[in-house]
Amino acid sequence: MFKEIVFSIFVLLVLPVCSGCATNPISGKGQLMLISHGQELEIGRKYAPEIEKQLGGRIHNLILQNYIDSVGQKIVRISHTPEFEYHFTAVEDKSLNALALPGGYIFITRGLLENLHNEAQLA
Repeated sequence: MFKEIVFSIFVLLVLPVCSGCATNPISGKGQLMLISHGQELEIGRKYAPEIEKQLGGRIHNLILQNYIDSVGQKIVRISHTPEFEYHFTAVEDKSLNALALPGGYIFITRGLLENLHNEAQLA
């Protein structure tokens, strides 16, 4: 009876963990995934406007925004997840920073952009 209870508890604990496993596209190994890609997209869509606002908003220069996006999209094409949609945005914040949210939302600050010397550094 005790063995059956222990086995039942084991199954109840292990099966949910295994069902959250996915293959890491870089290592090719299985890993625990606590949220799905769809959930990542939802989180990114939800929080990207607020993060953009907190970072001073978009830099109002369409040529710069298109350039940042084109460099980012070149990286995406050779990444391990080229099928995912990524959004690259230059923001007004003066700090030397770049950050990413789940779901492919990537922000690059004015402070960082002003300190780059070439496209390779941006990439």
